[in-house]
Amino acid sequence: MELSSSVVLREKGTILSTLLSIVINFYTLITMSFTNLFIADYVLMITRNTEYGYYTWIILEFFGLWTITFIATFFNAIIVGITHDWYRSPNVDVASFGRGLKRASKVQDGLAIYAFIVSVLKILVEIAKSQAKSQKERGGAGAVLAALAMLIAYILDIALELFRFFSFFIVPAMVIRETHFKDGFRESLSKLRDLFIEVIASEIGFGKVAGFFAFMYLMLLGGIGYVIGAYVVTPIFLIQYNVPAMTVGIVSAAIFFLVGLIPASMIFGTLSVVFNTLLYEYGVDLEFARRGEFLPRNMPSDVEKEFVEILKGRGISIPLPSQ
Repeated sequence: MELSSSVVLREKGTILSTLLSIVINFYTLITMSFTNLFIADYVLMITRNTEYGYYTWIILEFFGLWTITFIATFFNAIIVGITHDWYRSPNVDVASFGRGLKRASKVQDGLAIYAFIVSVLKILVEIAKSQAKSQKERGGAGAVLAALAMLIAYILDIALELFRFFSFFIVPAMVIRETHFKDGFRESLSKLRDLFIEVIASEIGFGKVAGFFAFMYLMLLGGIGYVIGAYVVTPIFLIQYNVPAMTVGIVSAAIFFLVGLIPASMIFGTLSVVFNTLLYEYGVDLEFARRGEFLPRNMPSDVEKEFVEILKGRGISIPLPSQ
C-alpha cells in the first residue's frame, strides 16, 4: 500500500488516467443511453414488432457496455504502463502519461478482446435475469422457466467472476510484456499460480485497508462540512431566518460527503490498479531471481528484505541483489 501510494503521489499521470476514464465513460454512457433508446424506438415504430425493438436494444446495449468496459480497461492499462516505467527506472524516473499511453496503445487489440468477453458475460447475465423476471410475472409454467433462467444467470455470473479471477494479471501481463490476449491470459494464469496466496491476501487486505481509509476520509469531509454549515454558513447568512444550525450542518455534511465520493473513488480506484501492477512486478522479480537475474527496480530495501523473509518461510531461497 505504501509503495502504491508513492507511485500515485509521484506520478500524477495515474490520477489523470482515472479522471479521463471517468469523464469519457460518463459522456459515453449518457450519449449511448439516449441513442440506444431512440434507435430501439425507431425500429419498433417501423416494424411494429416488440421483439425486434427488444433485440435491437439488447445489441445496442452490448456495444455500449463493450465500449465502456474497453475505455476503463484501456485507461487502466495506461496506469499499468506508468507504474511499470516508474518501478523499472530506479535511478532516472522515465514514467509519464505519454509513455503509458503508448504502452497501452500497443496492446489495445488484446484489451478489446478482454473487454469483449467481460461484456458478453455481463449482458448474458442481464438477459437471463430479465427473462427470469418476465417469466415469473406470467405465473404457472412460467415459474419453472423463471427458476431455470435464474439458474442460468447464476452460472453465468460465476463464470464471469472466475474469468475475472483467472485474468487477474492479464492487463499488466499484456502491457508489460507487450503481448496479445492469448499469451497475456496464459501469463496471468502462471503468475496467479505463483502468487496465489499473495493475490488472495491482497484482495482481502487491500479492500479492508482501502475501505478504512476511504471511510475516515469521508468522515473527515463530513465533519468539516458540518462545522462549516453549522458554525459559518448559519450565523453569517441564515441567522435572520431562524434556521436550526444542526439542520444546516447535517445538510452541509451530506453535501461534502457526497462530493467527496468522487475524489475518493478516483484515488482508491487508481491505487487498486497500481497495487495489482506492483504485485505482478513482484512476480516478475521472483521469476527472474530464480534464474539468478535481477532486474532494476524501485523497491525500498526494507520492503525487499521483508519479501525475502516471506519467501524463506515458504522454502524459497532468493538472495538480495546486493548479496
